[in-house]
Amino acid sequence: MYTGLVTTPQAQWMDTSWAWRPQLRCVTDLQLELVSKSAPDFNPGRRVTYTIRYRNNGTRWSYEPKIIVALNSGLALSGTFDTTGAIDLPMLTPGQTGEIAITVDKRGSGSGIVNYTNIFTISDTTTTDTLTGNNTITDTGLMRLFKYNECIEVTDISQVECEALMDLYTSTN
Repeated sequence: MYTGLVTTPQAQWMDTSWAWRPQLRCVTDLQLELVSKSAPDFNPGRRVTYTIRYRNNGTRWSYEPKIIVALNSGLALSGTFDTTGAIDLPMLTPGQTGEIAITVDKRGSGSGIVNYTNIFTISDTTTTDTLTGNNTITDTGLMRLFKYNECIEVTDISQVECEALMDLYTSTN
C-alpha cells in the first residue's frame, strides 16, 4: 500500500514555476523634499512660504495623495486645504514629480521668542507606502511673539510693517 503524496505532472510544474521567475512587487513610495523656505523665522503678521517637492518613487500609482500639515500653535495655513489641514495633490503615476507652495501665517499674540516645529507628511489612503522614511519634513526655528506696540523695538521691522501689525493685533483681539 502506497502512503506517499501523489501529484500530477501539471501540479509539479505549477509548484516549481515560481522558484525561478522574478517577481515584480507593485508599491507606492511617496517622498517629500523641502526645496526652499522664504524666511528662516516667523515674525507676527508675516508669511512664510514653503516650496515642497513631492514624488512617487514607487511602481504603483498614488490615487489620492495628500500633504498633511501639523503646525505649531500660533501658526495657520493660508490657502486651500480641507478641515483636517490636508492639502490634496493630483494623482501621481510612478516616477511623477511635482511642487507645491504652502504659505503659513503667524497669528495670535503673546510676548517673547519661542521655538516652533512644523511637520509636513505625505500619505495616500488608497495605497500602502512601504518606505515611509522619506514621507515627512520637519521644520524647526524661532517664532517672535509681540504684544501690542512691542514691534517698535524690533530693528528689522519697518514703521509701515509695525503699523500694519498693530492694526492686525487690534482687529484680532
